[in-house]
Amino acid sequence: MAPKLSTLVDQFGGAALNTVVWNNSSPSPDVTLDAALDRVKIACTAAYPSLGSSGPFDFTGDLAGNGIFARVSPPEIGNGSTQFLMRVQVDANNQATLIRDGGGALNAQVINAGVTTTVAVGTYEPYSHAWWRLRETGGNVLFDTAPDGVTWTTRATIAHTWAVTAVSVVFISGFFGTEAAGLAAYVDHVNTTNSAPNQPNLNWPLLEDSWAPYWNANSGTQPLDRYVEVTDRTRNTASIQRGRQYELDQVRSGEASFTLASTDAALDPVNASGPWYGHIQPYQPYRKRAQWPATRNLLDQVMATGGDLGGVSLGAINSTSTDIFSVSDSTNGSFVTSASAWLGSTVMQFSVPSATAATTRICHTPRWSPVPGQAYTVQLRVRDVTAATSLSVQAFIGWYTAGGGGSPTSFTYGTSTALTGSTTAGWTLLTVTATAPANAAGMDVGVAVAATAAATCSVQVDGWQLEKGSAATTWQCPGIWFPLYAGWTERWTPSWTMQGTYGVVQPTAVDTFSLLSQQQLSDPLTEEISSNNPRFVFKLDDPAGSTSVADSTGKNPPAQLAISKYGAGSLTFGNAITATDSTGTYTGSSGTVVRVANPNPGTATVSAATFIKLGLSGILGPTSTQWTRILAFRYTGPTPTTGAYMWTAMDNLRSGGSPSGSRIELNVDSSGHLGFGLAGPSSGLAGMSAGSVNVVDGDWHLAAFGHDPVAGIAFVSLDGVTSSYSVSSVYAPTNIIGDNLGA
Repeated sequence: MAPKLSTLVDQFGGAALNTVVWNNSSPSPDVTLDAALDRVKIACTAAYPSLGSSGPFDFTGDLAGNGIFARVSPPEIGNGSTQFLMRVQVDANNQATLIRDGGGALNAQVINAGVTTTVAVGTYEPYSHAWWRLRETGGNVLFDTAPDGVTWTTRATIAHTWAVTAVSVVFISGFFGTEAAGLAAYVDHVNTTNSAPNQPNLNWPLLEDSWAPYWNANSGTQPLDRYVEVTDRTRNTASIQRGRQYELDQVRSGEASFTLASTDAALDPVNASGPWYGHIQPYQPYRKRAQWPATRNLLDQVMATGGDLGGVSLGAINSTSTDIFSVSDSTNGSFVTSASAWLGSTVMQFSVPSATAATTRICHTPRWSPVPGQAYTVQLRVRDVTAATSLSVQAFIGWYTAGGGGSPTSFTYGTSTALTGSTTAGWTLLTVTATAPANAAGMDVGVAVAATAAATCSVQVDGWQLEKGSAATTWQCPGIWFPLYAGWTERWTPSWTMQGTYGVVQPTAVDTFSLLSQQQLSDPLTEEISSNNPRFVFKLDDPAGSTSVADSTGKNPPAQLAISKYGAGSLTFGNAITATDSTGTYTGSSGTVVRVANPNPGTATVSAATFIKLGLSGILGPTSTQWTRILAFRYTGPTPTTGAYMWTAMDNLRSGGSPSGSRIELNVDSSGHLGFGLAGPSSGLAGMSAGSVNVVDGDWHLAAFGHDPVAGIAFVSLDGVTSSYSVSSVYAPTNIIGDNLGA
C-alpha cells in the first residue's frame, strides 16, 4: 500500500535538495536549493523544468486532510506567457493541476482519460493565493488556496474518474512565448508550516514595537511613520488594556505596559551621549503591530503591490492613508491600471517634470521603523512610459534623526540606471542596501532622480520590497499589518536589576482616551451646545440649597438669586426631572433641575418673586448683533390670563410703569403657546409665536429664539420646529440693564 500523500513533508532545511525524495526533478541549474531561505528555485524556461517526486502516493481523501500543499511563488508575468503548475498525476492523461497561467490567470484543471475540464479561479493574487493545496474527496479533486497555510478557501471542485491510490507530485515552471532570461519560481514548506530554527516562524506573526523620538512630545494624532523599532529590546511580558467609556460618561484610557532593555543607556533621558538625548520626552508616540502572515517584506501591501492590494481605488494617491509620497509630482502620483504590470494589474505612476534635479524623490515612503545598526535592503521595479525620453534613476534609503527636520538627514543611493522611455517599456529592478545609524529616528525608502531630467516623463513603480539584511531576496507579498495598540508614553520608569548591572526602562503608554480621562463629560445636550462656543451655559443642575447657579463654560461668575421688592417667591434647586407624559421627559441630562413657583403665574397681579439675576454675572442682553438663546422648560401652572414670563431682558425705559424700550421676552401666552417678544429702544414690541403647540401640558420643551438684524430675521423654535419672521434691525435691543430667568 502506498503511503499517504500527506507524508511527503519537506521544509527544505538541509544543505542540498533531497534527491531521494525529489527523485523526478530536473537537474541543476534548473532546479536548485536556496539554502539561505530554505526553498527550491525552479528556473522558468521554455524547457519547463520541474521539481517532482514519483512516489507513488495515496491521494485518497480522509478526515486528516490527506493531500499536498505548499507555499509557492510563481514566476513574474513577464510578457504574458509564463506558467507555474502544481500537479498530482497518474499519467499524462489522468491528472489534476492548479495553474498560474499566462497573463496571471489562476485555473484549476482535471484530465480524465485525456478529456480536460478547466475551471477559471480568477486572477492570481499573491496574498490570498500564496499557499496552494490539492486534495481528494468523494470522487472530486478540491483546489484550495490560503494566505497563511491555515485559513484555506476552496476555489474549485472537479470530478475525477481515475484511481487515486498511486499518484506522483510535480511542480513545473516555464513559458510558451518569448520571455527574458533569469525568471524563476519558488516552492517551500511542502505539507508543513514548520520552519528550520534559522527561518521565520510561519505559525507566529511578525511583531513590531516602535517608539517615536522623532516626534518629541505629541498627542491627539497618531503618526503613521518615523518610529524606531524597539522590538529586540522588549523583555518579559507586555500588557494592553483597552480604553473604554463607562455608563456615567467616565472615561478610562487604554494602557500598554512593557519593559525595554537599556543596558547601553540609549533610553536614559539624562545620558548626554545617548543617540536620542534631548528627545526622550513624555507623550511620544508608541505603536505595537503584527504582520500576518509573517514575511520578509516589511512594507504595507498597498505600496508593495503598487496598489493591487491595500483597499485603494484607482486615481490620485492619498498620502494620508497610504503613507506614499512624491516630491517630483505635485499631485503625489496616481494608481493606474496596466496590462503589463510587473504583478497584478495596478501600478503607481509619478510625473517627473523637465529639469527635475538629481536626488529629487520620485516615490518614497517613511513607513517602516528602523533598528539602529541593522542593515536594510530595498528593491523596486521602475520604468519610464513616456516615449522618446530618458531618465536616470536610483533607489535610495534615507535616515531621519530626532530634531533633524522634516527631511532625512542622510541618504544612501543605489547604482544610477538609465530608463529608456517607451509605452511598452520593460521593468528595471533597482536595489540599495544601507545600515541604520545609531541615532536613526526613522527611515525613508524609494526611488529618486539620479541626473537632471532632460524632459518631462512618467515613471511607473511596482514590486516594492524592504527587508532586513544586506542583500535583496526575491520579492514576497507582505502579510497584512494589524494594529494592536497606538498611544503615547505617559511614564518612562528606569530601573536596574542584577545588582544594578542590567538597566531597563518600563514605559506606560496611554491612548487617545487619555485626553478625556481627566474630564467629566457633560450630558449630550450641554456637549452639543458647548461645541458651538457659547457665551454662557447655565445647566441649572446646582444642588439643593444653592443660592447661585454656575456657568458650565467657566467664562462667567455664578449668577446669584434675587428677590423682587414685593418679597421672595419660590425658586428651589435639586428637583427631580418629571413630566406628565412618559414621552415628555427632559432627555438632555440625568441631573436635577430648578423649580420656579412664584405666586400668581400668568396674571397681571403684582406679586413677590425669586429669580436668577444674570446681570450679577455680567450678562446683560446679547453682546452680538446676531444672537440665539436656548431654554429647556416645563410649565405646570394654569393657562395664563396675560402671559407667564420665563426669561426677560430690558432697558430702563418705562411708560405708565411698564417697559417701553428695548426688551427680550420669552413667555407662555394666554393661548398656551410659546411666545417671543423683541423690541429696540423705540421700535415698539414685535410679538412672535412658536406655533399652535400647547405647552401648558406639564411636559418638557426646548425653546430657541434669536435675531439676525443683518438678514432682518427673528425666529422662535419649539422642539425643533422653527418659525421665522421679518424683523428689521430697529428691533435690536440695546442698553439692557436687567437680564433675568424666572421673572
